[in-house]
This record gives sequence, C-alpha cells and structure tokens, in this order.
Amino acid sequence: MSELNFDNEAQLDAFLGQLVEDAKVSSESRPSSYIKLYMNRAAGTLGSMTLLPILAKNLGSFYKKIPGVKEWYGPSSLINNDEGYGFYKILPREFYGDLTPEQEKLYQDVVDKYDEAWESGEFGYDGQQLQRIKSYSIFTGIVLGQVNTDDKVIEDNLNKAVLAIYPSVAPVVALQGTISSKQAILKDKLKPWLMNFLTPSLKDRNGVITIKFNTKSSGQPGYDSSVSMDLNSEYAKVVPEGFEISEDQYEAVSDPIKLFLSWMYDWDNKSYFNETAFRELLEAMTISLNELSVEAKQAEEPQGENKNGSVDPMVFSPMPGVPSKGTEGTERSTQSAPNQGKQNPFDM
Repeated sequence: MSELNFDNEAQLDAFLGQLVEDAKVSSESRPSSYIKLYMNRAAGTLGSMTLLPILAKNLGSFYKKIPGVKEWYGPSSLINNDEGYGFYKILPREFYGDLTPEQEKLYQDVVDKYDEAWESGEFGYDGQQLQRIKSYSIFTGIVLGQVNTDDKVIEDNLNKAVLAIYPSVAPVVALQGTISSKQAILKDKLKPWLMNFLTPSLKDRNGVITIKFNTKSSGQPGYDSSVSMDLNSEYAKVVPEGFEISEDQYEAVSDPIKLFLSWMYDWDNKSYFNETAFRELLEAMTISLNELSVEAKQAEEPQGENKNGSVDPMVFSPMPGVPSKGTEGTERSTQSAPNQGKQNPFDM
C-alpha cells in the first residue's frame, strides 16, 4: 500500500469524500418524516388531537399501551445533549423479545438494582428525583386537527405523521369504552364499522379518532381522557377529500417502540435492548446507592465541630447534571406548570 500523500490532490479528494460519507447520519436511524409529541402539562400539549390512524407496521395497530415503565435519570454516553443526562426507560420484559443469557442477566440485574433503589425511598419524587415509574399510551397517525386547553388551534403539526406519547393509560381505557359503546348500538355491524379505522390503506380513508387529554378536574394526580371516533358523512368531511398518507410518513412511524425508546434504542443491532445503555444504567444506580450508604454511615458516626458554617463538606451533594426539585431534564419542557404547590410527578 502506498503511503498517503496529501500533496496528491486525488488522494486528498478521496479522503475528504470519505469523511463526508462517514459523518452522515442515515435516514434509517434518524427519520425526519414525523414528529414526536409528549402530551402533558409540562409540554403545554394538553387539549384535543384528531388523528387519521396509521397502523404501525411493527404493531399492526395505531396504539400501544406500555405499562409500568421504570425510569432513572442519569448520565449516558449515548445522549447527545449539553448535560449528557436523560431518563433511562426500562420496559416490561416482554417488549425485548429473545435475549441472550448474558442480556437476560443484565436486564434482571438492572431491575433488581432499580427495585433496591426504589425500596430505599431516597430517589423518588420526595428525594433526589432520579426515579419514577410511569405508564404510557402511544398513538400513531396523521394530525388532522389539534386544539389546546385555551381552544387555540395548533397549526404547526397539521398533516404531519406523529407519535403521540401520553403519560397515562387513560386514552387506551377511553378508546376501549368508546368501542364498547358502539358495539352496544351496532352489534354485528361493529366490525365493518371498525374497518374504517383499522385499515392499512394509505388513501381513500374515511374515519378519524379524536383524543381529549387533560389533568383531572378533581385536582387529583393523573389525567382524564375521552376518545371519539367519527366517519365522513354528507354533513361533515372529517377526512379531507383525496387526502393520502405518504409512504415516507407510513414508514417513519412503522416502529413506534423504537421511536419511543429514542436514544436507548440500539441502532447498530436494530434491537430494543441496548446493552451499552443497560450497563451504564446499572453503573449509575450502583454509584447512587453506594453514595447513599456512605451518607448513612457518616450520619451514624460522631461528628466533630463543623467550622465551615452551615454546610458540612463531608455530606454528599448531587452529581453534576442531576436536577434539583422542580427542574427538567432531557425531553422535559422548560415551561413551568401553574403554581399549584408541589408539581405532580406524573406531569412530565
């Protein structure tokens, strides 16, 4: 092999060309034909959304319930933001499919460590705010209408493919209730009616769903939701005449779980289970638990006179990047919620 000579213009061009190619982010790993919306108070996205459902290829449905997601806020080499911190998501085991024995052990080690941290009571909403357990409903479709809680129409998202992420199972429960009510009326005609919504066709569509989602009117933690399902009629066209879903839009939301996992998805191995993320999560939780143990031992030992004012330099302080109470991390909105005392941990 001849020695690389950057005085040789052809070799220089080849080097620069290869550098450009290597630096490219493939469209496969970073879809651009969709938007991802977090439907919560902190993001200011409460209200109603009308969707032309898209049956996601990897689900065969336009929705998915993801219950009992265990989350931990910590550092990761996979996160591309200024802080390098974000919420890890540990999905229920069935979401990961077949794992190797080593991966199975890693998953269980992470769950065990998470449970140990949870039982300590030191890392949740009333502690360091590193830990929370949430359930989600995710929906895929084309946004045909969106209105916020002030009845203002949101036009920026119209006609775009969306992965709508709701931090509650309430929309799925509401969807089931709506279909049950229709069944009581339509009886044996329910299935033909449902086919207006459960169709893989990208054109000649006839039905939409509208999801209303808001904080509980009672002021209790959590959200209320209702779902309506409407068809085109001589009185109203809920789907614009001739509207078509593009192939790009269909493909962009074909794997909602991958999009939901975001940076935790293993793009190289095309797997929901990312070994690097799980190993880094295990390390982060282990460090936090070890520091908690050191704190406890220090509290039990006799303390000398503190000559540094009210601050004891031996007491552990949070790692850089860990938010204080009321602050937001990766994928959290910077908008603050209305002043209602302690912010509801389910709002984020």
